[in-house]
Amino acid sequence: MKQDADQKTKQTSETPKLSRRKFLKASAAGVIAAGFPSIFIRNEALADNCLGIDGTVRHVLFIRLNGGFRFPVAFNSDVGSAFNPFGTVSNGVPSGVEWGVGSLLARTNFLTEDLSNLGLRPVHESANRITVLPTIDHEPDAPGADGNHTTGLERYLTGYVNGDAGIFTRLYRGLESCYSDNPLKLPPFVMGANGMARGLGHWAPYRPPVLSGATFDRFQGAGIDPDNPPWYMPMVHGADERRLIRAHPALRSNIETYMSTREAVQQYTAIFGSDALKIDDNSETPIHGISNRELSAVFGNTSESRHTRLALRLFGYGCPAVYFDQG
Repeated sequence: MKQDADQKTKQTSETPKLSRRKFLKASAAGVIAAGFPSIFIRNEALADNCLGIDGTVRHVLFIRLNGGFRFPVAFNSDVGSAFNPFGTVSNGVPSGVEWGVGSLLARTNFLTEDLSNLGLRPVHESANRITVLPTIDHEPDAPGADGNHTTGLERYLTGYVNGDAGIFTRLYRGLESCYSDNPLKLPPFVMGANGMARGLGHWAPYRPPVLSGATFDRFQGAGIDPDNPPWYMPMVHGADERRLIRAHPALRSNIETYMSTREAVQQYTAIFGSDALKIDDNSETPIHGISNRELSAVFGNTSESRHTRLALRLFGYGCPAVYFDQG
């Protein structure tokens, strides 16, 4: 799902960027959109962001769906009735959408008057903000497809089987100038398979944080406590380093990801402890134009909805992209 205030991104000569060919090869596994309702928050984001043009803000929400042959009933639905008996939407889809919007996405039995007043719209009306790409089943130079779910996931996360950089690691590196010249408040975030944050060799400094769960309600600062003795954090870092050195090289990637996530937690502890990210507190205080209670009313309280609500809050702090899995 791609939520953006502009359809084009201006890239300056100072911004490090991947070539179009390399990025497409790396991300060919796809950005797969889920059928979540869209909510539009008109208030401007408070954080600086160099992804957009003319002061606009651009964010990306990646959702991996394990849909398989069930997908045509909603996405890429312009197929035979044997695969999609519900048909496609005939009215209300914005121009330029080519992925085949299924009529299931136009159903509005959930859309109460209260939700409409909060800004909720049927999914098909926002189809131009959604990019749907299926996972590929082989590399471009392979003699044929392998049809394996494990290798298919590897291609989704990194572009290749055993790829050395996850798509979000590539995004982080591509935004490097944003953090030096016009700092973003937060990096991209991964709330799912940590292969999306894989980073080996020269990619290692650009591994984004990997979160477990979809709430910061119980965030305590991960060891950052004024009551801790001065030797506490050096001891923790030393233990991590020893664990990394002793591990087999093939197992070091996950340990390095964990270590970089710990560093990110320490760097952004003030933000992580904010009330805005306590999405389950049922607060009625408006933050960036909408309260946590209202977000819960719009998206519900499933694990996927909590990921979505947290992503919106992270966007408010300048986070450019969020990834999570949905079964």
